[in-house]
Amino acid sequence: MLPEMQFIQKSVNPMIHRMYNFSIYFLFTCVSLVISGAIFTGCDTEVDSSNNGIQEGSTWEEVQNNGSGTVEILYVPSGGFAYKNDAGELTGTTIEIFKTFFSWVEETYSVDIDINYTDETEWQRFYQMVASAGNGVIGTGNVTITEERREEIQFSPPYLNNIAVLISHEDRPELTALEDIPEVFAEHTGLMYPGTLHSERMQYIRDNYYPDMPV
Repeated sequence: MLPEMQFIQKSVNPMIHRMYNFSIYFLFTCVSLVISGAIFTGCDTEVDSSNNGIQEGSTWEEVQNNGSGTVEILYVPSGGFAYKNDAGELTGTTIEIFKTFFSWVEETYSVDIDINYTDETEWQRFYQMVASAGNGVIGTGNVTITEERREEIQFSPPYLNNIAVLISHEDRPELTALEDIPEVFAEHTGLMYPGTLHSERMQYIRDNYYPDMPV
């Protein structure tokens, strides 16, 4: 069984049902944190980032020597965390953390740092871009820390812990036990984020409780 699997069924607005054309929608939230490439390191990192779609930023040594530098931030748009408000301004919890941190760096070390934000809606591509990026690149998204990923990227300390959540259309009966999934969600399709632990959790549910569930 996957570690720390907890499920809370939530009813959602019928608009979500119409948008996805499904009457059940699986959403698994995970540990939300900032992940980084070689941000502000002084070493030479052998990384081929020429074709990953994001520019390389500055090392901390370059910032100190020049008095200025650039940080490239790649983010997955997410309501409340990284999104554009009605005025078209990028904001959200993670964005404000970045703004506050780099303002502190500028004030503390008397340097100027330009921050460039790039959005990527496809999570798997987002992860691959960050993993293959060079110096001065940070990625932020809903990313669970795993030992395998620790070998590919550097993690910041997590700032938010979430549990796995299952949500369904409001017309569905309440699910009180995973064993009831074949009956409660008969002939319905499960959706998840490809390339994430959501896929593994969905596979676990299908293999153990609902082998015929289309995903």
